[in-house]
Amino acid sequence: PRSVAVAPDGRIWVSNKRSANISVINPTTLAVVQTIALPRASQPHGLAFDPNGSSAYIALEATGQLLKLNANTGAQQG
Repeated sequence: PRSVAVAPDGRIWVSNKRSANISVINPTTLAVVQTIALPRASQPHGLAFDPNGSSAYIALEATGQLLKLNANTGAQQG
């Protein structure tokens, strides 16, 4: 794990640097309810949500990219 952020819906997002994914955790059960795959060996680093809660942003250390993800589904938006 590298970064942790709480989504507007209360779920906890954890970026996993070596696994190149994001684990979405239910705060009540502490179970992983979703895993969002990122580009292989991208080394996700920072993670944040926009103020209106519709998008998540994740910095990919190895590629130098910033991904925009849908905060509800995890789908890549840009």
